Amino acid sequence: MLILGIVSYAKEDDILGTWLIKENGKIVEIYKNENGEYTGKIKENNFIFLKQANDLTYDKEKNSLAYFNLKFPEDKFSWYVWINIEKDRNLFIKGTGNTEVGKYVRELHFIRQK
Repeated sequence: MLILGIVSYAKEDDILGTWLIKENGKIVEIYKNENGEYTGKIKENNFIFLKQANDLTYDKEKNSLAYFNLKFPEDKFSWYVWINIEKDRNLFIKGTGNTEVGKYVRELHFIRQK
C-alpha cells in the first residue's frame, strides 16, 4: 500500500501536456523548451503565455510549482502565478496582476485534454 501511494503521487512534470482552460475553452500546451524551462502557448495563435520565473520551485508537500509569468493577449499586464497539481491530476493556477489601477487576482482551472 505504501508503494502504491508513492507511485501515484504527482510530480512537477505532471504539468506537461495539452490542457483545456475550463473558464474559456482555450487549448493550452505546456512543455519544456530547449533550455529545460517550463513554458506554454495557446494553440490557436501560438503565442507564449506562460514563462518560467527565475526562482521556480517545486513543493512536493503542497504539490505546487511556482512561480511563472502568465500573459494573455487580451490582458494589458502579466500575472505572477503558481500551479497546483490537484488530486485528479488537473491543474489549478492562481496569481496576481499589478496595474496602475490596482492589484488583481486570477484563478484558472486546466483540465487534461484527451
